[in-house]
Amino acid sequence: MSRPLKTNRLKSYLLLSGLIGIGAATQLMAADTLCSNEETVEFNCSFGKKLISVCASNDLATDKGYLQYRFGRNGALEIQLPEAQTPPGTLVKSGTLSGPGGNGAYLRFSNEAFNYVVYASKGKKAGVVVEKGDKLISHVKCRGPAQTAIGAKLFAKAGLPADEQTFKLP
Repeated sequence: MSRPLKTNRLKSYLLLSGLIGIGAATQLMAADTLCSNEETVEFNCSFGKKLISVCASNDLATDKGYLQYRFGRNGALEIQLPEAQTPPGTLVKSGTLSGPGGNGAYLRFSNEAFNYVVYASKGKKAGVVVEKGDKLISHVKCRGPAQTAIGAKLFAKAGLPADEQTFKLP
């Protein structure tokens, strides 16, 4: 009878170890984004030591909440657009991609003369393009897979207007 007891203890130990491991992995994932625990991660990727995140308030809707582009490191945010937590349709536009790089979607965040275009395509390409007017200033590709929810469902939920400019992957 002692044998099943040892087996049950071993199973319990393994189950508990697995759950602790899952919890640690979840905490690790949360640390690798510029979004807070009270926000939804709509896009996230890294390129070296820096991150690109698009964060949404949990109450995001067509008439409330916010959507923000963030760039930098944990604890050292370099860019946040819009700076204030304003309704998403004011400075954020949405669009879709099609072409040889694959179908996908993008968000265009405007800041005076600059645009930050966060994109993700089904061809596994993702990143951000910085433009000044019609001129390409910078193109940063994600290293490894991006976490993304950019697409029609997000556009509708946030009430994002369609981008009037055209965007093509560089």
